[in-house]
Amino acid sequence: MIRFGLRPIFTVGGAVCGVLGAAGAFALWVSQGHDATPTAYLPRSTIVQGLCAAGLIGGLCGFLVGKKLGRQLADLARRLQHDAGGEPTALPGVRWFFESTLIADAFRAGVHALAARVETAEAQIQSLEAQLVERAERMEAINTQLLHALEERSRLVDKLDQTVLEDEVTGLMNQRWFFVRAELERDRAARHGTPLTVVLMAIDHYKRMIDGYGTVIGHEAIRQVALRIKCTSRTVDTCARFSGEQFALLLAGGDATSARRVADRLRQSLADATIATPDGPVAITASFGIAVWEPGMSLETLVGNAGTALYSAKRAGRDQVELWRA
Repeated sequence: MIRFGLRPIFTVGGAVCGVLGAAGAFALWVSQGHDATPTAYLPRSTIVQGLCAAGLIGGLCGFLVGKKLGRQLADLARRLQHDAGGEPTALPGVRWFFESTLIADAFRAGVHALAARVETAEAQIQSLEAQLVERAERMEAINTQLLHALEERSRLVDKLDQTVLEDEVTGLMNQRWFFVRAELERDRAARHGTPLTVVLMAIDHYKRMIDGYGTVIGHEAIRQVALRIKCTSRTVDTCARFSGEQFALLLAGGDATSARRVADRLRQSLADATIATPDGPVAITASFGIAVWEPGMSLETLVGNAGTALYSAKRAGRDQVELWRA
C-alpha cells in the first residue's frame, strides 16, 4: 500500500534532515568565534553520537509522518478506486502505482476544478463591476434629475412666497406680511424703548373712479400711489397694500412729528399725479391717518387707531392728514 512506500522515503528524509540540522547547528556554533577543532571542547565520539541521535530522531519523525500520511493517502486512494468502480489489485507494487495514479489524477482534477472556479469567480467579478458601473451611471443620471427637480422646486417656492407675501398689482407687501413685520418691529421697539408709528392712507373717491372708468383705471391709480410710496419711504420702513384703495406704512423709530412729515410729503407728491381717462386727466388725492404705538398696545389696536384717524380725515374733507388722539 501507499503508506509502506512512503515510510522509507520519509524515514530517510527525516534522518538526512536531522543530520544536516545538527551539522548546521555545529557550524553556527563554530562561526560565533569558537575553535573549529572538535576535540578542543568536545570529544569526537560525543559529536558523532550527537549526529547519530539527531539522525535517529529525524528518521523516527519521518517514519511517523510517512505512516500517518501514507494511511491517509491510502484511504483516499481506496475511496477513489471505489468511486471509479475498480477492484484493488493483489500485488503491492502494482497497487502502490495504481493508487498513486489515482491520487495524482484526483489532484489534477482538483487543480482544474479550482482553476475553473477561479475563472468563474473572475467572470462574476467582471460582471459585477460592469453592473456597478451601470448603476453608478444610472445613479448619476438620477442625481442630476433630482438636482434639477430641487432647483425647479426652489424656484416655484420662491415664486409662491412672492405670490403669498406680495401684492400682485403694486409689488408691495400684502396685509399678512405687514403684520408679520410689524410684530417684529413692535418687539424691537419694546426692547429698546424706541417709537413706532403707523400711517394708514386711502385713495379719495376710489369707488367713484371704479364705477366711472373701470378696474383698469383703478389699478393704474393704485400703481401710481404705490410708486410714490416707494419713492417717499425709507428702506427701514414697511410699506404694504392693505386692501382695495388702502395702504399702510410702518415707520420704525418714527414719532408723530416725523410721521406727519412723511404723510405730508406723500400727499404733496400725489398733487401732480394724474391718470388718463376718456374724459381727460383725473387727479389723485389721498387721506392719511396716523397712530403712535404705546407700550402694551397690540398691533390690531394700533392699526385700528390709525384707521379711526383716517376716517376723521375723510370726514374733514379728504386730502388731509389726521393724528389719532385718545
